[in-house]
Amino acid sequence: MKRLCQVLGVNRSNYYKWRDGADARTARRAADRALAAEIRAVHTDSDGAYGSPRITAELRADGRKINEKRGGPRDGQVLHPGHAPAQTGPHHDPRAVGDTGPGPVPAG
Repeated sequence: MKRLCQVLGVNRSNYYKWRDGADARTARRAADRALAAEIRAVHTDSDGAYGSPRITAELRADGRKINEKRGGPRDGQVLHPGHAPAQTGPHHDPRAVGDTGPGPVPAG
């Protein structure tokens, strides 16, 4: 293992830490899938009207210890898996399509 880690440029301690955490990662993925199913169920029961705060409140009312970041539809990925989240923010202009203007001015 020592040689393999040297070839890959990985610290042995990091490799062992990663390897030993496999069970925890698997459990977390399973918990995420279960939570996603619960979120979808609450969202479907509300006919799509509930967003993050109300979904979180519903899950808490059912006894689930959860915060809004975990309880809401994260960028739509829970409710619509496979779809990319919307691009928003100061550097995204939804009106910009194709060519955004002239290129550099040629020297000369």
